[in-house]
Amino acid sequence: MKKAFFMTILWTFSLMIIAAGQGVFAADDVWRIGTIYPLSGPNAKNGIKNFDGVKIATDMANETGGILGKKIVLVSADAPDPQAAASEANRLITNERITAILGTQSSSLSMAATVVAEKNKVFYIETEGIIGQITARGFKYLFRTTFSSGMMASQAIEYVTETIAPKMGKNAKDLRIAIVHEDGGFGTAVSKGLDAHSKKHGLNVVSIQGYSSKSTDLTGLILKLKQAKPDIILAAQYINDSILFHRQAKELRLTGMIIGSTAGQGNPDFHKALGEEANGVVAFGIPSEFSITTWAWPNAWISLPG
Repeated sequence: MKKAFFMTILWTFSLMIIAAGQGVFAADDVWRIGTIYPLSGPNAKNGIKNFDGVKIATDMANETGGILGKKIVLVSADAPDPQAAASEANRLITNERITAILGTQSSSLSMAATVVAEKNKVFYIETEGIIGQITARGFKYLFRTTFSSGMMASQAIEYVTETIAPKMGKNAKDLRIAIVHEDGGFGTAVSKGLDAHSKKHGLNVVSIQGYSSKSTDLTGLILKLKQAKPDIILAAQYINDSILFHRQAKELRLTGMIIGSTAGQGNPDFHKALGEEANGVVAFGIPSEFSITTWAWPNAWISLPG
């Protein structure tokens, strides 16, 4: 069974900060925690997986007595777009009297919701939104448990230069690199990071292509990529557009190794949709799901690379 095991650590860490730092105590002997995720709309698949992880961690924590002696009660909100994220943050704080908020999976949603939380001095724990601007604003009540877009981009470029290029028998600087990204906050930030780190390593970026994640046809973009003749395509995509991109890329015979991101190619639904066609695709970032059984001692140490 798939479980977000390390979310239990997040709960303990987060609520200890809340209790000690803000002096807020749970009403009726429970912690009322708000969650804001896209449970509908184009990012729903990733949002639901994030929310499921929070629910699993909540059950695991409550089964062992809760946090600091109090059980956790989740008050969830659906935020398919930034306007809804801000509105739901306000509702959770004003009407639901929550102690803290967890969210949001999407960087653009986080940018909106965290402004409301900061204004009301409510702790906000961002679990997946990665753009640098989220934490660059100097907010006092905001914490992020994942890395930034710059860190993700650095990881991908180092993987290309230190692992992929040698396996291909080439000097990394001789590779033709293309970057493709959805044009929202997430994709744009990752694309800029990939471009910056590529330049830092002296890599040859031959094409950078952006598009809307709501697109239903990426033919034009793929044809431009074909003209660039990339050896490696670095993709910052969400799940729906990543599936569309790969299907049309195959139809149009786009060549080049594709290295994608957790939000797209790293999502289990990507393999479910593409089957054998997903083989050979690499995803950089964090795993969106993993099995506690697989990662349990000693398997975790056996399965980790090098």
